[in-house]
Amino acid sequence: MRLTKANECLKEEKNDLAAANETLTKRADQLTGALQKLQKEQHDTIQRLILVTIYKDDESGAHVVRVSRYAAFIAEKIGLNAQEVHNIKCGAALHDIGKIGIPDGILFKPAKLTAEEFELVKLHTVIGANILSESCCETIRTAREIAPTHHEKWNGRGYPHGLGGESIPLTGRICALADVFLRNIDSIRQIKTQVDCTENEVALAFSAEQPAEKIVRLKDYM
Repeated sequence: MRLTKANECLKEEKNDLAAANETLTKRADQLTGALQKLQKEQHDTIQRLILVTIYKDDESGAHVVRVSRYAAFIAEKIGLNAQEVHNIKCGAALHDIGKIGIPDGILFKPAKLTAEEFELVKLHTVIGANILSESCCETIRTAREIAPTHHEKWNGRGYPHGLGGESIPLTGRICALADVFLRNIDSIRQIKTQVDCTENEVALAFSAEQPAEKIVRLKDYM
């Protein structure tokens, strides 16, 4: 009699555990679906921010895409993880988003800028940082770090804050390297001709094994 009751109790407990497990599984599936939906929405938002940058200037739009790809290439080569590479790829694509706050007459001026006009152009770094500030999205936080630091230089002669060396965030240094790599020399073929530097050598020069101050071949930008 007692054994029968014990078996019945065990059976009930097993049924309860099975029901609880089924509930947890359904809840986990719901949370996974919600997370995937949130990630897609974040990705969509980031892509639309990138489009804002591209539509501001079609010519620089192509440059933005290339900077994004090269920044990701460098990040991967120096050993950053997949999520960090993704964040830098998207963040680098937004490095010039602050230019939407610069008057077109100055931004697209065909002649050389005056000193005063150039000071206004420099503000795109600060404007970009303001646009991207206070986000809870990790990727946009990376972009927020890149926007105000991609024109800083290793020698401290950059802008807007004159940061130097490792006081410049790694993300900003990676984007700066990709930006200059592509702006100063329009193609990999020209790069090989003018500075005798392959893609792999650029990434290697930026790695932990070789301090960033050695990248003087790229106009001492870092």
